[in-house]
Amino acid sequence: MNVRLPRWRAALALLLCVLPWPLAWWGLYRMNSAPLAFGLYHGLCFAGGFLLRSPGLPDPEKVYAVRIRHLLFAVLGANAVTLLLYSLVGAALLEKPRVLDFLATRGLGPDTYVWLFPYFALVNPLAEEFFWRGGVYPTYRRLFRSQIAAALLAAGFFGAWHWLVLNLFVAPAIALGATVGIVLVGLALTALYEGTRKLAYPIALHAFAADAPLLLLLLLLGRA
Repeated sequence: MNVRLPRWRAALALLLCVLPWPLAWWGLYRMNSAPLAFGLYHGLCFAGGFLLRSPGLPDPEKVYAVRIRHLLFAVLGANAVTLLLYSLVGAALLEKPRVLDFLATRGLGPDTYVWLFPYFALVNPLAEEFFWRGGVYPTYRRLFRSQIAAALLAAGFFGAWHWLVLNLFVAPAIALGATVGIVLVGLALTALYEGTRKLAYPIALHAFAADAPLLLLLLLLGRA
């Protein structure tokens, strides 16, 4: 049975879920600075996770072999699919000059990749899972009778704001489809957290099966 959630905490969760929109818009569209936008967003994630009483970043733990196999399968599969899709339809979906120009004009030129890659392989999954799966989802889980409703709402907010970023890279219709894909990824990460009650697993899956393929895609686009 759900423990009654104070109204102020429900309102706080809603506010925190909406804030990525103005922060990303201001950083990316107004200030033309991707580092500023991502810094504000990840700062919000860490602060929001603490405010919503996220269980905290994972301590070293015993990871069962079956879970290692599942994670490894997901990681290899996600990266293989990325390579396959890029080789088949990459040129049609992503205009290389447009992507590289977006990165350069918003402070992410090739000289920044030395920190961009470890940042998005480490900080991004830690911050997002700490907030969205560790803080937002459990809050909504207490608010709704239905676990599915809580998962859909948390994943919906998680994926929706990414449209602001995707819209700068690709056509609006493609950006919308990719946003739906991110929502589905959010649902998968939520299910993993619900099943394990450990942030370590969604963080690992997020880092190596979601962010790593994007970084791989950026590497492929940046090749001469």
